[in-house]
Amino acid sequence: MINAMANGMWYYDVQGLSFVAKGLGMEFESLLPSWMVIDFLNNKFLGEIPKALGELHSLIVLNLSHNSLTGPIPSSLGDLLELESLDLSSNMFQGRIPMELTNLGFLVVLNLSQNNITGPLPQGKQINTFTNDSYIGNLGFCGLPLPNR
Repeated sequence: MINAMANGMWYYDVQGLSFVAKGLGMEFESLLPSWMVIDFLNNKFLGEIPKALGELHSLIVLNLSHNSLTGPIPSSLGDLLELESLDLSSNMFQGRIPMELTNLGFLVVLNLSQNNITGPLPQGKQINTFTNDSYIGNLGFCGLPLPNR
């Protein structure tokens, strides 16, 4: 990701981030780092979460639930230190929960349920305060608060 300044505002260049709305394709070439809320619930998105989202340091809410997102949960989401709500539920994420998510000290809402997450829950900070409901439906997931499977 490359930083650029235009009209007195900083932008982050993003490669490969595009959307189709009502048959019209749109490609995002840059994002404002001052975005505070991204709510793309139930949009039939495919593919992986762009690592570039981890550069949006003002982000407080990230909701990408009920899509068809795949791949691992990017460790770059652990750089969103102001994040209070993270909902990645009902996708097809695979692999472990990144240890970097333990950096999210302000997290109040976490929903990673209904994915294909495996392995143990990382230990630390806010991530240990959530109930089983935050992780339900991940059959290969184990550790506190869930019992080993």
